[in-house]
Amino acid sequence: MNRHPSPHDLEELGAHVLGLLDPAQSRAVEEHLAGCPECRREWEELFEMVDLLDDVPPEAFLDGPPDGGDLLLQRTLRQVRDEAGARRRRRALALVGAADVVVGVEARGFLLGAAVAI
Repeated sequence: MNRHPSPHDLEELGAHVLGLLDPAQSRAVEEHLAGCPECRREWEELFEMVDLLDDVPPEAFLDGPPDGGDLLLQRTLRQVRDEAGARRRRRALALVGAADVVVGVEARGFLLGAAVAI
């Protein structure tokens, strides 16, 4: 790495922001930043980006669910689907029950009518 980063040496500025430089390299970058407004702005943007990325949960960087685990979104979607299916099943059972009642009432009326006619 250069002793003094050029205005376009993003690698060294990024390494400084991440705390990856040794003390001598870090001092050299800090000295350069004190006199170079362009690099200072670039360093501040990198620092803000790293600060924002620290707030992102590690799960957001995964390509899929962790081994043996389950992401909150997947669990939530599964629960919503399960609850929607349960509501449909309850509705279907209620319709079947209502149809049984109607058939029972009609059958009872038919049987009563037939008994009265005899």
